[in-house]
Amino acid sequence: MPQLATRAKAGTLTEKSAGRRDRAGLYPSKEAAFALLDLAQLATGFVQKQAFWWLLQLQGHPLGRPRLDAELKARGLYDPPRS
Repeated sequence: MPQLATRAKAGTLTEKSAGRRDRAGLYPSKEAAFALLDLAQLATGFVQKQAFWWLLQLQGHPLGRPRLDAELKARGLYDPPRS
C-alpha cells in the first residue's frame, strides 16, 4: 500500500494501474484506507473516482467508521451525513 500512496502523491497513477488500486479496497487495512484517501485527494479522473467509491464502500466495515468519516471530512473530500 505505501507504493500506491507514493505514486498518488507523485501523480504517476493511471487508469492502467486500476487492478492494484482496486485490490486495495478489497483488503480493508489502515494502510489501504489511507492509500485510497491519498488517491481520492491527489489523483484525477478515473483513479480519483474509483478511490472515492472504495472509501464509501469501506465505511460499512469496522475500520471505516468513525475513522474514515473524520479523515474524509478533514481532507475536504466528503462530509458524511449524520443520522
